[in-house]
Amino acid sequence: MQAIFTSSRTPHGEYRLKRGWDAVQTKDPQAKIDADFEFHEMIYSWAGNDTLQNTMRTNWHHIRRSMAIVVRGTVSAETSWAEHAKIIEALMQGDVDCAEEAMRSHISRAMVKTISTLKDMQA
Repeated sequence: MQAIFTSSRTPHGEYRLKRGWDAVQTKDPQAKIDADFEFHEMIYSWAGNDTLQNTMRTNWHHIRRSMAIVVRGTVSAETSWAEHAKIIEALMQGDVDCAEEAMRSHISRAMVKTISTLKDMQA
């Protein structure tokens, strides 16, 4: 995680955050999914972990189906992008520990909410 950030990545991170917030404002589920994918791709790229990038690309079509259901439901896009902002801001400040904690929190919340939403649909 220490190598994930350099100052040259700052404009790219700010651009991805703006794109995400713009997608939230449009209320377009596909725009939200696309912006989310691009955000996560950026983080994987910054990490320099080809295995992670390839695994996510391979499985993205499965993840996208779940996300399509979730973004139309009760999951708050605003919450996700606030979490994304916290991650990027921590990385831009060089606070790797804060970024890691923000990532763990984001992943945990998203996982719980996604599972709950999908279970509710089956009931």
